[in-house]
Amino acid sequence: MADVWMQARATSPREVMVGPVPVTPFSRSVIVDAGDRYETGMLNWWTGGVTFDPQAIPKNAGDAAVPRAIAQSREIREFLVWSRYPFWTIEHTTNGTEVSVADVRFAGTVPPRAARFVARTVLTASSPEDAAASPDSSRRTNP
Repeated sequence: MADVWMQARATSPREVMVGPVPVTPFSRSVIVDAGDRYETGMLNWWTGGVTFDPQAIPKNAGDAAVPRAIAQSREIREFLVWSRYPFWTIEHTTNGTEVSVADVRFAGTVPPRAARFVARTVLTASSPEDAAASPDSSRRTNP
């Protein structure tokens, strides 16, 4: 699988995961860690071909809100213990900055990729030190 990726993208992936798809024994889901993003696709056992989705999933791990969210939220820290392919969503709202983390493995197959397991917190305009000392305001959803 890494060879297919290298031929298509002319770069080495950090990691590749090929996993089963429910009720479809001859297809496998593919997740490629491409550094700053994940690319997903499907492997077809009959043809041996891989089709990558046209839209990549940005990790957003370099956003300044991410370390603040990790420091502030115990649930985000717990989520990151088992999350193998985390990606972050940062949304600026009137209440502060909402930071969410999900795992690509559970994010669905069609954009906008509604994740099934998400940990969230809202950061206020306080300093990072205040955020680290503030009570946990995160919540986990399982839609």
